Formats: sequence, structure tokens, C-alpha cells
Amino acid sequence: MKGEAECILAQKPEKRVHCPLELPPFYGRLGLFVTFMYEGKNRGCFGSFYHASSNAEDVIRAYILGALRSDYRSVPLSQSELDSAEIVLTIAAQPFPAQSLESVDISSYGVMINSEVVFVPAEIKTHERLRRLCKGTIESVHAFRAVTIK
Repeated sequence: MKGEAECILAQKPEKRVHCPLELPPFYGRLGLFVTFMYEGKNRGCFGSFYHASSNAEDVIRAYILGALRSDYRSVPLSQSELDSAEIVLTIAAQPFPAQSLESVDISSYGVMINSEVVFVPAEIKTHERLRRLCKGTIESVHAFRAVTIK
């Protein structure tokens, strides 16, 4: 994943990196999210529970690009920071309703707020920080079981 991110940041999209990761059948079943962490902070996360393709390599490549360029919640990662960044792939079960933010075990579950903003466990340190990140009214909370691969 780091090699693909290097190609994207160097603006060499024609150089594609093969992803040897073997995933179980995920299309329509599992969410996938790519997160870049730098010095303990989220510097980009992107993914979905529903994907444009059933090809894991294409999906992960698109989510790497999204994490580098499209996460409005984070300052984008620069090419010079990439070597020190940690890349986390989160594989997620489908979300289910939760009673509250505090009722979710954030060590192994991610959270979806108001059916639109998703936080994977790699991004969450405490319930208090999660509440601050939500910015605004919390109308609904969904949790999802998550496995992280670093």
C-alpha cells in the first residue's frame, strides 16, 4: 500500500503496484477503509461499506487515493511524511444501531455517526475525543466490528 501511495504522491499513476493481499469475499459483505496515521494522528481515511468493484486491488487503490486526497477532516499527507506514516487497512462488518457513542467498545469497533461520517478504530483514542470529532448534533450512532491490518 505504501508503494501505491508513493506513486500517487509522486503523480506517477501509470506505475501500478501489485497488491498481494488475499481478502475473503468482501463485495456486498464487508467494508474496507484505508487510513494514514502520522505521529499518532489521522492524516487521511477513506473507504466504504459498498464498493464500485469486486476487485480488492482496484478498491484498495481507489481508497488509498481517497485517503491521500479526499478526507476533508485531515491535512493531506505529504510525500516527505509518507516514509514515517503508518498505513492501516480496516476490514469492517456491516454497521448496526448502537445506543450511544459511549456504549461502543472503540478498541475493536468503529462508529458511523448520522449515517454519514465513519471513524475506524485507528482514528479513535477516547470516547471524549470521538465526541469532539463529531462536531454537531448526533442523531444516530451505528457501530461495526472492525479488524485492522497494519
